[in-house]
Amino acid sequence: DNLPNFALSHASSFLTPSERGLFALSLTPNFDGSRGGDRGREQLTPASRAVVDPPSQWAVLDLSRLVSDAPTYERMMKMQSDDVVRDILLCVDARETVRRLTLPKPFNYGNLTGRYLSALSGSTVLEQVRMTSCSSLSPAV
Repeated sequence: DNLPNFALSHASSFLTPSERGLFALSLTPNFDGSRGGDRGREQLTPASRAVVDPPSQWAVLDLSRLVSDAPTYERMMKMQSDDVVRDILLCVDARETVRRLTLPKPFNYGNLTGRYLSALSGSTVLEQVRMTSCSSLSPAV
């Protein structure tokens, strides 16, 4: 609450899009994606909105990068990973903004079952969903 939104937005510009989505989600402490529907963006704090706007930055989203980063992956595995991925997709309004999405293959990621795809239901902009394993990823830049 102490940093101006423009500072958060600028700082997040140095993160990968998947990290920006997770960062925006962390700035809304009581985000509840289980409510579903169109409630994702309306729950965001002004700080989170500053990070996720403009919507055009989400045309290509690679969430597999989150699991290629070992510390992030370890934290996600302690949570309900489907819920984290769903909440990121809701936070960035993926149904309306994401055209190409890369997701981690659920192979060896015990908590990923695919339930998170409900956040994309009804999308008219989604063109491609790609599943990839961590072993095929190069380190995030």
